[in-house]
Amino acid sequence: MNANALQRPCTILQSIEESFKQIGEYKQGKRQFKSLKESKSLWDKWTKEVEEE
Repeated sequence: MNANALQRPCTILQSIEESFKQIGEYKQGKRQFKSLKESKSLWDKWTKEVEEE
């Protein structure tokens, strides 16, 4: 795949701004991130789904 053909859902600046917004929400207690165990479980599930396609 040509790297120039990749399209992003947002600009790098928008991505960074969203990340800082999420960090602020986390510090205020408005957002809770998944644990490493939960994240690994989701990745395993998604990997299995992709392999089955």
